[in-house]
Amino acid sequence: MKIIDKSRVQRDDSIESLKKEISILMIISHKNIVKLIEVLASRTKIYLVLEFMKGGELWDIIKDKGKINEDEMRNIFRQILLAIEYCKSKNIAHRDLKPENILIDEFGTIKVSDFGLSSLYEDSTQIQNLLHTTCGTINYLAPEVIQNMGYDGHRADIWSLGIILYFCVAGRLPFEDDNVSKLLEKIVSSNYDMPKSFSKNLQDMIKLILNNNPKKRVTLEQIKNHSWFREITAFELMTFLTGSFINRIFDVQFQKRINNLIQLKFIIFIQIDNIILNAGLK
Repeated sequence: MKIIDKSRVQRDDSIESLKKEISILMIISHKNIVKLIEVLASRTKIYLVLEFMKGGELWDIIKDKGKINEDEMRNIFRQILLAIEYCKSKNIAHRDLKPENILIDEFGTIKVSDFGLSSLYEDSTQIQNLLHTTCGTINYLAPEVIQNMGYDGHRADIWSLGIILYFCVAGRLPFEDDNVSKLLEKIVSSNYDMPKSFSKNLQDMIKLILNNNPKKRVTLEQIKNHSWFREITAFELMTFLTGSFINRIFDVQFQKRINNLIQLKFIIFIQIDNIILNAGLK
């Protein structure tokens, strides 16, 4: 439950932001987005009754484990992308994607939350898509947002996805500096170090996402077709072999790839603990 103090909302002049968040949550319905169940109010408080997320935040996992291996992160990243892809289909840009806003339910399903800074476009034309407000958490902001020029909220969300991906696998942010001005310079110029521990496919994916030119930045569809994104994970292998197709994305093409692996006898059962963890089995 999200409890909001009415006086604070009025004092901070954030009534419109709250109305926007409630409106967006009421019109969206997706398995990878936290569901709004009910809105209640008293004389002093507003209560947003949200779907209970027993697993906590993605941030909590990084805090406890330090980082996430690529195989686990691939499954997490795919679910986040599905949520953002759905939002785009509804002309919604999240604009504040970060690990703290990525939640996990009791079954291990990833869900995006906190639409307080989101934008709901009236239509999908380019002119309507250009935003001019700077919002979000600074380390996850896209260069075009920092430069305070008209920007496409969907492309800015893709940049934030790249920051989340980098952060979770590396255990640190790509852009860091105690001096805010220098931090902003690094982001605008896309000046970061690529961890050698990243696979070649992941390195390529990060480079494509963290392109400081939004027009040249990779699209959601291109991400879905990228080699790193399409690699088969231990989780998918387990769901295929057990007949459970929940969270499987690639349908017929995915099944053909699995069948080919089985025929070639290339399947090796490793990391059983990770398989059990990812599959949400107890």
